[in-house]
Amino acid sequence: MKFSLISEDLVNKALQLYLDKGQWSKAADQYKKLIKLHPENITLRLRMAEVCFKGGLKEEALEQYQKVADHYASMEDFSRAVTILRTMLNIDSTVSDIRISLAELYAKLGDTENMWNQYITTFKYLEEKKLINQSVAVLEQMAKVDLKDPKLMIQLAEMFLARDLRPQAIGQYLTVAEFYLQEQEFTEAIKCYKEVFKLDANNREAKIGLEVLSQLDGSGKPTSVSAAATEPAAEATPAIQSQTTKPAKLDMDDILAKAVRPRVMIGDDFQSHYNLGMLYQEMSLLDAAIEEFVCAASDPTLQNKCYQMLSTCFERKGMLRHAQKYRQLGVNPNLSQPMHESR
Repeated sequence: MKFSLISEDLVNKALQLYLDKGQWSKAADQYKKLIKLHPENITLRLRMAEVCFKGGLKEEALEQYQKVADHYASMEDFSRAVTILRTMLNIDSTVSDIRISLAELYAKLGDTENMWNQYITTFKYLEEKKLINQSVAVLEQMAKVDLKDPKLMIQLAEMFLARDLRPQAIGQYLTVAEFYLQEQEFTEAIKCYKEVFKLDANNREAKIGLEVLSQLDGSGKPTSVSAAATEPAAEATPAIQSQTTKPAKLDMDDILAKAVRPRVMIGDDFQSHYNLGMLYQEMSLLDAAIEEFVCAASDPTLQNKCYQMLSTCFERKGMLRHAQKYRQLGVNPNLSQPMHESR
């Protein structure tokens, strides 16, 4: 039904009358009529939400506030959207969806502390209410957030374990290990791999990660392991003898070649290959990294990322033609895709 200018004027007069008398529910009815005429008018929705709340119409107030918050979020005005959602929590602090939406907005604002607090509060509330499926869904949503905070990621892993969600906990520990590798905090990465190993002694990432990192000294460099190199030959000259007593450099690629065995690709193996590729690249084990990225590139969702990493690896090896080839593949995936490289 369309209003004439005269009828709209009458609605406004009636609205003012009800507002003056404090007849909130009747005033809300008049706001509904105006909103039908001006559905994009956010001010009308805010005012309707206010009078609905005053009149005890909690659900109607939340509905209008939610539409206002959605509008601000769609305009990427996240600060105003947060203000509206916090107002909604003052009306009803038990609505989990409000806190989850609020957490998502805090994440977009880069406010990790408030984001985490909203998720934790929601999780604890759902746990208290024995709403297990919903609480697990919150944990899984938390796992999708790029936290960049190892302490929070470890806390999330422990929360998964508390619910006996071992695969999710393993995934979190591996994510933290990757973070520490990128920061070159190898001791912390080892701790994470050991936690994974406790949960799954057959985990390939943890096994190889521990084997590689166990060969490093405190400075993050390969240790010397050749005992023969420390024993000079009987007939060696003093000059040769002094050379042979120097610790031999560990061939990390040889170690990895022995540790890695071909296997059938299943499930999340592609992601595992990609993660291992990142590990090897961090350790400057470029040949091993290339093998892993080539395997992972079979997954279309990882392909572009793998091509970027392959380009970087080949560039570091001085193989510029190969680097250019994978750089072009990343830009134009329709080109022929070479899935095997010779060292």
